[in-house]
Amino acid sequence: SRYAATCPETQYVLDGTVRSSEVLLDGSDFSQFLADVDTAVVGDSQVSLPGGVVVRWSAPARPVFPGQRVRVAGELSVALGRVNPGLQSTEDHLRRRGIHTALYARGPEGVVVIERAPWWRPDHWAARLRQHLALRVAQVVPGNAEAFVLTVWLGDRSRITEDEYQRYVESGTAHILSVSGVHMSIVYVTLAYLLRMVIKPRRIRGALIICGMFLFALMAGARAASVRAAIMIAVYVLADVFDREPDAPTALSLAAIFFTVVNPDLLLDSGLQLSFLSIASILLYSDRIADAMWQVHPAFRRGISTSLSVQILPLPLAAYVFHVLPVAAPLTNLVVVPLL
Repeated sequence: SRYAATCPETQYVLDGTVRSSEVLLDGSDFSQFLADVDTAVVGDSQVSLPGGVVVRWSAPARPVFPGQRVRVAGELSVALGRVNPGLQSTEDHLRRRGIHTALYARGPEGVVVIERAPWWRPDHWAARLRQHLALRVAQVVPGNAEAFVLTVWLGDRSRITEDEYQRYVESGTAHILSVSGVHMSIVYVTLAYLLRMVIKPRRIRGALIICGMFLFALMAGARAASVRAAIMIAVYVLADVFDREPDAPTALSLAAIFFTVVNPDLLLDSGLQLSFLSIASILLYSDRIADAMWQVHPAFRRGISTSLSVQILPLPLAAYVFHVLPVAAPLTNLVVVPLL
């Protein structure tokens, strides 16, 4: 970014490795991916220029996947997105991931794959599976539901408009657009049920469940909320495999330690904070609320207590981040979460 600030008008050619990518549907006129750059060609000279870059590619020719070596050509910019002072933005989100520069590539030749990804990278194969599923979704899902399905199943939020997202925020249901605990639980229950029918050894079944959960987290973009949920489910499954008593606060703590070790800057990310506060709120208050609702039928008591308890700790932070206080959230979630 410092180099780009000194020569902003120069045409750059950068070589690097794709870190993460978005799905690319047929007919799309824009794509975006993150790359870890190591060298640059400026004019007739090649220089060592390590750093993270977000590549914004108009008229893309093909999808790219993590692990591939690419050569990208275009203009560099130190501006990553619109900034509203005092509020978290796309720029904050990218900088916490070591991305400080944007490159704008145009046309099919703006990005060229120069080396294949190593065969052993799980994020590469997860991204390929994600791309395949996205194309299938585009073929079979009605157009007015396509953006929603791609968001809640594959973590591709790029097709949800700002107006649509704001409606979710105002109703207190924006959390269903983030692949997190609810989504991971649906996959876990389904996977555990199917494997139980065909695999009897408990430890083999547990290992496959853990692999499946992390594959889904990678496929959904490996965002903080989905990885947190995968870690917690993995801790629960391991406790069962090794005949230990599962403990939810321990699982939540281990997930927090993981993020602290991998990237401490993520602790300042509002999405990660809301994800952890939601689970902590359920652990602290769900049983107490359920006990206080002894007159409610048991079939509804747990769902109502969870919907109410999950709002308590995240509510002040959500109001600060989104500038909205969704007072109807407990009621709307009682309808929306089962539908999801």
